[in-house]
Amino acid sequence: MKKILVLIFILVFSSYAGASDEYGEVDIHGFIAQGYLKSTDYDFFHAKTEDGTFEFNELGLNFSTDLTDSLRMGIQLFARDLGILGNDEVVIDWAYADYKYQNWLGLRVGKMKKPSGQYNQVRDIDSTRTCIFLPTSTYNDVYRDSSLSTKGVGLYGYLPFGFEYQATYGIFDLPVDGGMALKALDALHALDPEVTIDSSDVEASCAVSLAWNTPLDGLRLFGFNDNSDFTLYTSNPSLASINVYSNVFGSGLEYTYGNLLLSGEYVLHKRKINVEGISNDKIYSDNYYLYVTYRFTDWFEAGSYYSIGWEDKHDRDGDNILSGQKEEAWLKDLALSLRFDINDYWICKLEGHYMDGLMDVDYGDNPDPDKNWFLFAG
Repeated sequence: MKKILVLIFILVFSSYAGASDEYGEVDIHGFIAQGYLKSTDYDFFHAKTEDGTFEFNELGLNFSTDLTDSLRMGIQLFARDLGILGNDEVVIDWAYADYKYQNWLGLRVGKMKKPSGQYNQVRDIDSTRTCIFLPTSTYNDVYRDSSLSTKGVGLYGYLPFGFEYQATYGIFDLPVDGGMALKALDALHALDPEVTIDSSDVEASCAVSLAWNTPLDGLRLFGFNDNSDFTLYTSNPSLASINVYSNVFGSGLEYTYGNLLLSGEYVLHKRKINVEGISNDKIYSDNYYLYVTYRFTDWFEAGSYYSIGWEDKHDRDGDNILSGQKEEAWLKDLALSLRFDINDYWICKLEGHYMDGLMDVDYGDNPDPDKNWFLFAG
């Protein structure tokens, strides 16, 4: 808690000082978002949403400056709380040097956002979108502490005929108390309820994307590939370790026409999971979403999306789910979002999710859970 108070103090002080031009050529920006989550029946996102929780907040403070016409440097401090995840620990969200040689070639070194999905690189800028949660099938906030950034090098450029490319190579953060580790523990607890994750090891991997701003004004097409290879080491000698190799392919589009935005993505996720001495499985998951928003006035915007994710694309009905609860095989999310721009600095959002399915849902000891439930976020 002390860390979060320090960051809030820095944020307030820096905003005030920046207004008096005390920092010269350094750009300073900050944001604070406080939310509330309430669900019917079950807990979600590893938070006590069934009881209602304010453990849902984010704040960030970033500094950037142009050292030359071609070289820019910056850093962002970030903290979040989502149930048992984050706990307001201040981390370096991104920190890199960006050298733009020509329009067709730029180089970044440091910690940077991965070009994985249409909105991964801007997902911590809440003011750029209508919704609170990006489509849950593709942008699950539980895995955000590992899926967002990479530490290494990156290339980018703008090519003729409206094409853009990005590529990153490096390692990502994999905290033993983070979202990916918790996902692995859910599976391992079926073998040993007392097992814990003690450490992790991440191999260097790459992510690439290609976007095309088409001749049709407002239409943008997008494709990407993101792979990773990591190992989690457990406290149980008979389980020892779990290695996951992941390869993600995705494509999508975005179309804007006046105040209207339409977008969608399809993502195929291939995983090889080796639990030492126990199993060696290949799993193919996929998901998609369709999203629409419209700005009615300067102060009001509304949006909706339909998002579907499957744990195993070859078992959409859940016949092979080990627990016998078929609804764990999918999560379908119909969301409605309302955004109110109170002024240039304050935004209020309300969002409802009608859920079908129990994938990644904590339904406790309920022997016969209902697959349909509701989540409110504000």
